[in-house]
Amino acid sequence: MSRLEKLSKLLNADPNDAFVLYGIAQEHAKAGDHKEACEFYDRCLASDPTYLYAYYHKAVVQRDENETAAAEK
Repeated sequence: MSRLEKLSKLLNADPNDAFVLYGIAQEHAKAGDHKEACEFYDRCLASDPTYLYAYYHKAVVQRDENETAAAEK
């Protein structure tokens, strides 16, 4: 079972777990699926607006996709 599959299973148990949402976002970012990564960073931040690493890593993904204005915001 892959790390993403394990995290998805945990997410089914608690769909608002910010740590799990962040982990899934990280896995998508690592795989190069930046759109999916941003969606999970957004879900993480909706669940816990104080999850500072999600802001940073979402900006990194946006920068890598040449979305500089969005990353700076």
